[in-house]
Amino acid sequence: DQVKALTARLNLEIEMAIRKVPSQWVWMHRRWKTLATLASLSMLHCAQPIVAKSHEVQPDVVLQGARIQVFRGSEEIARGSAQAWVYERGTGEYLATAATLQAKSHRRPSPFSSKMNLYATHLRGNALSQHAHGYDGVTAEGDQGVHGKTEEVEYNGTARLAQGARRIEINGPGYHLEANQFVFHLAEEEFEFNQNVGSRLGATH
Repeated sequence: DQVKALTARLNLEIEMAIRKVPSQWVWMHRRWKTLATLASLSMLHCAQPIVAKSHEVQPDVVLQGARIQVFRGSEEIARGSAQAWVYERGTGEYLATAATLQAKSHRRPSPFSSKMNLYATHLRGNALSQHAHGYDGVTAEGDQGVHGKTEEVEYNGTARLAQGARRIEINGPGYHLEANQFVFHLAEEEFEFNQNVGSRLGATH
């Protein structure tokens, strides 16, 4: 557990240091797995001049066994926990390991579940922009027998969208769905599937 927490903190410190002085990073390294992260860092690389820094960027908070509460306005919409949580207040950036959230459905009746348990092996995001990236394995399990899994998910809290370009599989009571790409509209609780979409009826978990 301590090794995972230290690794998470090290990765976040590297990323924050690159965002401060992106021109100092050797861009041939394949450090990040997603094009979105690489593109955002590349834009910083092009836009910012080289500025010498006299001190290291340190995260403000490093928590072990953190409890999580997610609010929209004054309403709590999800709660959960993380094995480790690294956070920098100045930028709003965070990195969590073994993050679990329980989200409530606001649609009645819900087509999937009144409560959904979400798990991400790693979760990197920004609390200010309400964006998050779950990777190295993301699963969702509902209380009506629905179970989904994929490798990576991008979450946009402003647009209330979750999407991914990695294989997704969803099993429910009597059916199985899979596709290479997906978009999930959280407000409507509606999926869009693209590329190599397959389905089976009568499938079991």
